[in-house]
Amino acid sequence: MKESLEQFVKNRREEFDDAIPGNGVWLGIEKSLSTDSNRFRKPLRILGRAAAVLIIFAASWIFHEFRDQRNSLGENSESLYKMVPELKEAELYYSNQVNSMLQELKPYFASYPGLGNEVKTELDALEKAYQSLKEDLNDQVATEEVVEAMIQNYRLKLSILEDILSELKKENEHENQIQQSI
Repeated sequence: MKESLEQFVKNRREEFDDAIPGNGVWLGIEKSLSTDSNRFRKPLRILGRAAAVLIIFAASWIFHEFRDQRNSLGENSESLYKMVPELKEAELYYSNQVNSMLQELKPYFASYPGLGNEVKTELDALEKAYQSLKEDLNDQVATEEVVEAMIQNYRLKLSILEDILSELKKENEHENQIQQSI
């Protein structure tokens, strides 16, 4: 049967080639291709930024880790807060903001399985960089600059989480619009 079908198609090849799709078909195909490629570029851009930040902070952490092996700062935190009183308030404020953003992101983790692990990995790297900055502060190395870097670290965490949340909301809105148009 397969051979007879092949023979049938070969014998009537010219009859099959007479229909040409209209311009609207090709425009629709091009439009769907362009929207699909744009859909993946935005999250990749965010992940690229996050990866660059991660590399910078990882390099900083490695430098400080090999420079001096020090004990944990747990027992020295109170002395740091006495030395820089606004640090405790800033830590409390920004950690609450980060936790709030993570709570907003939690529903998306089920829909995007790898997202939770990626966010955790990036935040862990930033936390290690933060601990390194805390060691610098304990060593009284350029105190104002270190405190500013610590606050910038928290702002970076928030910025990354806000970017991810924004992109996920946009993607969900786009999917809802597609479902409504169908």
